[in-house]
Amino acid sequence: MVTPLTIVMYHYVRELEQSRFPDIKGLTVHQFRGQVEYMQKFYTFVTVEQVIASLEKKEDGLPQNAAMLTFDDGYIDHFTNVFPILDEKGIQGCFFPIGKAVAEHRVLDVNKVHFILASVPDKMEIVHQIFSLLDELRPAYGLESNEHYYQTYAQATRYDPPEVVFIKKLLQRD
Repeated sequence: MVTPLTIVMYHYVRELEQSRFPDIKGLTVHQFRGQVEYMQKFYTFVTVEQVIASLEKKEDGLPQNAAMLTFDDGYIDHFTNVFPILDEKGIQGCFFPIGKAVAEHRVLDVNKVHFILASVPDKMEIVHQIFSLLDELRPAYGLESNEHYYQTYAQATRYDPPEVVFIKKLLQRD
């Protein structure tokens, strides 16, 4: 039997109050440090190499309560805020920078949406702006009604309320 592995994924880890987008969904450095210290009490951090070796052997090669930390998108936060804490504690993290963003020196659309959401306290303001754009573009593109799109996409998740899911789906995907 293979031991379960807990993987904890992070995005933004920064001093939110002093950042340009204090309302972005993320952790402060203090909160991140606290989470790492909490996990150290109840989990054994493993390396990517240990996880791969365990998977290749298809046998139990991980300790009980194994955990691995991952960091998506390759933000500067990870280098300036996360890496020093992991280095200090002797923990390996698994970092996944986005090749296109690095190679083209561009901010990804998904991140632009994060910044938009963090810029407006009342997310319904953004919804109403999207509705106005849909109204303007409806004749040229044969778009459905605003109500149709909202009912289709505004489905709450455990992480986001309906209006945020609507904004994300319309701006990122549809």
